[in-house]
Amino acid sequence: MSFFQWHPTYKTQYWTITNGGLTLEHHLTAYAGANALALAKIDFGKWYWEIVLNVVSTQTIIGVVSPSYAITEQPLGYDSQSWGLNVSSGLIYNSNSSSAYGPSSTNGDVIGIALDMDAGKIWFSKNGTWMNSGDPAAGTGEAFSGFAGGFRPAAYSQDLGAILDAHFDNADFDYSPPSGFKAFEDMNALNMWSASRCSAKALVTNNGLTFDRTGTNGVTTCAGTRQVSDAKWYWEIEIVAGGIADSVGVINEQWPVQTQQIGYDAYGWGYLSTGQSDHANVKSSFGDSWTTGDIIGIALDATNGRAWFSKNGVWQGSGDPANDLNPAFTGITGLLSLAGQSYYSTAEQAGKFSEASLTYTPPTGFYAWDYDPDFNEVEPSTIGFSAFVDAFNLSDMGISVGIGFSAEIHGSVAVRNVGFTAGIGFSATVEYRKSFDRSFAAMIAFSDDIGGTDFTRWLKANADHVVYRYFARLTGGPDGLADHQLSGLKSLQFRMRNGEPSYLSVVLKYDPTEAEAIVARQNGQIVVEMSGFIGGVESLREELLRAKYYSHRYDRGGLSQSTTLVGYDTREYPSNRVALENVTRETLLADGRMQFRCANPDFYLRPGDVATYGPHEITVGTITCIISPDFQYMEVAEAQA
Repeated sequence: MSFFQWHPTYKTQYWTITNGGLTLEHHLTAYAGANALALAKIDFGKWYWEIVLNVVSTQTIIGVVSPSYAITEQPLGYDSQSWGLNVSSGLIYNSNSSSAYGPSSTNGDVIGIALDMDAGKIWFSKNGTWMNSGDPAAGTGEAFSGFAGGFRPAAYSQDLGAILDAHFDNADFDYSPPSGFKAFEDMNALNMWSASRCSAKALVTNNGLTFDRTGTNGVTTCAGTRQVSDAKWYWEIEIVAGGIADSVGVINEQWPVQTQQIGYDAYGWGYLSTGQSDHANVKSSFGDSWTTGDIIGIALDATNGRAWFSKNGVWQGSGDPANDLNPAFTGITGLLSLAGQSYYSTAEQAGKFSEASLTYTPPTGFYAWDYDPDFNEVEPSTIGFSAFVDAFNLSDMGISVGIGFSAEIHGSVAVRNVGFTAGIGFSATVEYRKSFDRSFAAMIAFSDDIGGTDFTRWLKANADHVVYRYFARLTGGPDGLADHQLSGLKSLQFRMRNGEPSYLSVVLKYDPTEAEAIVARQNGQIVVEMSGFIGGVESLREELLRAKYYSHRYDRGGLSQSTTLVGYDTREYPSNRVALENVTRETLLADGRMQFRCANPDFYLRPGDVATYGPHEITVGTITCIISPDFQYMEVAEAQA
């Protein structure tokens, strides 16, 4: 699935997405509001895209939404978190207020959108002519201003039959972007060195992954295009040549392009080739020196303002990013980017920004630099793992054999006060001989029950000798084929909503022999089952969930290979009252709704439930969950009023 298309789940049910994710078709019923958002979001920079009006309705609105926008059937611009142009009337809308801006448009017209996130402005054009005498290149005549952070393209239609085509790529444009603006799809190149953020003698090559020094010796600096302000990130810089009087590190948005080492001023935090750390031109003894052939790893916790550096896989200064110990720097602030600096004319630094390109594994809980959490919350590239634990004396522990991994836990002596959570559907084995104070829960993500069997009671009754097995298969009936058992189950991710499509992603170990079987069953369903074995005999098997197959893809990197299957299902859930536990963050969204992040998922929780935490009581609107042995969380967002 391309990153630059309409989002398969961030839409109301009335849009059908076709043409490789680029076309929206309004179906099901007339006079029903249909909103859709793009997958990729825009944090900074100047970007351009087009919407072709194949068939318009009386209420077709093109625009953008903020990160706090909640999808409803209301038109874009009817709330404070969306901004739109009604193409039929030429009016622009925000906060349910309208004003005249441009001419009316109709079938066949092309609406151009120029979004400048650096200045916080947006413009609209019709067939190549900017409305209201606007000039995006000059920054004048904008439709709206005051934007900041994380915006997505959006489209709305009210009537049955509307058809809109998105042009996100230069090759598809009918008209040229304004000067200084790039195609929306060029954001794919955000994870690289930025030629515009390099000093005069720097040369960016290798599709943006390498920067060299040209000409005579002298300090040359270069920064990356991407800027982050939260989450945990990891990347590597390979010192292809140089490593003498050089530096690598992190800079913020106030860093001026200059000819000084990273860390020379208050806007940079650097690891020098001499082994010193440097910030505000205060150099301190830190780690080993480095030179040609070395690979420097950088771990950045942008949320908490901390950074660590490694040399050839060894964390310097006794650093331990996974456990938040001994960072090289603390107090890092601002919109943060990667940066490098070299001195000699032959110097060259190559960035390793994708997981596939990394030489060493990122620390636990850190993303590869090219990862986008918003995109990957919907469809992960790989969160898979395989965990094998020999438990000789596990006491007062909680072990989640949960949704999303292959786990085997063998206890030969004693397992005390251990809570096992058997999650949705992966190859899990739990074996032990003596055990005390155990708690078991069968967790079901999308199903309301498990076929009428009292599964929890059965688990408790057989707790001393049950072995759990999880299976997944792809049904073949709709394609006239037998069901295919999927192997190598690794991980899972889901997003649950009440009465709207819920998303399920299953990650498998890559197996080329399965490719043909998956391709042949694209009209089937992904089915996850759980079995209980006693004495090697299968005593119980229950279906936990199923979702309609939507897509699959293969990810092959230097460290791992995987296959990801994606499915959707729509259900209505009854309402229960649930207390949220293990809350690590509570957020008041811009529209007044509450959102909670929990360290451990609660698979009994459903959209529509009344959730309580401290003085708060909310109706649950959306549940998003990602689980791995190293990284897991559940986010619970309040339903729209």
